[in-house]
Amino acid sequence: MFNNSQDFSGLNQFNDRPDVIGTGPITQDNRNPDAAFSKTYFSTTPPTGRVGTSGRNQYYGPGLANYNFAAAKRFALIGERVRLKFAADFFNLFNHTNFANPTGNQSSGNFGKITATVGSATATAVGTTAGVVGGGPRVIQLSLRLEF
Repeated sequence: MFNNSQDFSGLNQFNDRPDVIGTGPITQDNRNPDAAFSKTYFSTTPPTGRVGTSGRNQYYGPGLANYNFAAAKRFALIGERVRLKFAADFFNLFNHTNFANPTGNQSSGNFGKITATVGSATATAVGTTAGVVGGGPRVIQLSLRLEF
């Protein structure tokens, strides 16, 4: 969490962390994009003259669920030497939407809200737009391969 509306700490860094004013662990509901966590857990503005008590990188975003599946079958065509291989690859088999991290900038109107999904851009040939974590829409790839 951070606030970049002005330099509250006086350290010329513009990304000051707020004070934690809530007790216990922060309650998160990453299934609710409009309120992923309680904004009242943090002070409204960072303290003047020092860095806030909120830790750096200590909060988790929603988890990722990406299931891929592949099946293949070889068929003999001409004796043992020539075969035809049929393969089906399913990327994001269950077409599960993966939410991105909530907005952590206190000066944003979307603070505490999830405003994007992982892989929300056009999917690549393997069904992912976020590297190895996946998240794009379901992609089904069929292939035939002649082996000799």
